[in-house]
Amino acid sequence: DIFVDDTENANRHLTPKELVEEDPVMTEKRDSCEKTINRLKEMKTDLEKFTYYM
Repeated sequence: DIFVDDTENANRHLTPKELVEEDPVMTEKRDSCEKTINRLKEMKTDLEKFTYYM
């Protein structure tokens, strides 16, 4: 059970990351995946620019 005495904190929305105490290995894997996703988005943008200029 989670009890919150403080109404200021009770109104704040928590992200799933804040609710779970994470395993360091899983945290590292998640961070690595996020970096990969961001890099792929950058590559997609670069490719779209390249295609536009062709």
